[in-house]
Amino acid sequence: MNTQVLKIIACAALATIGMTAQADSVESISPAQLEQERGERQAYRALLDRIMGREGRDAAWASEQEKQIRATLDSVSKLDVSARNVECARTMCRVILGHKTTTGQQEVLTETAGRQGFTLPGQAHLEWSDEDGSAVTYIYLLRFDTDWPEVVAKE
Repeated sequence: MNTQVLKIIACAALATIGMTAQADSVESISPAQLEQERGERQAYRALLDRIMGREGRDAAWASEQEKQIRATLDSVSKLDVSARNVECARTMCRVILGHKTTTGQQEVLTETAGRQGFTLPGQAHLEWSDEDGSAVTYIYLLRFDTDWPEVVAKE
């Protein structure tokens, strides 16, 4: 089941932002809704980044995870991907990838899901540029014995 977690989350994220095989399908979502969803993803990423900063590093676990993640990314280097950052802390890893296109982004998520370093439960936050069509993928991978932090609703 865990090998499918990243694929499922990635597909859900793609569905959430209204992306299908055609890039113009995003037009069915209002710009205001797209901005709201982008803001929510950015806020949650900021929360995860703060947690990673506070928790420190489990050197043995983090080093091994980073090694596995980089090995998998190296094996898909012919795809539309450039690794911008791979960093693990005590309970979580953050992988930031750059892509020339959103299609390339989808291919990389499909090819890495369930592979070495990407078997942990994960969340993929997908962002793209309206200007040049490029994309950035933020992947957070969580240690098995850890729960995702919850977002407290603002009143």
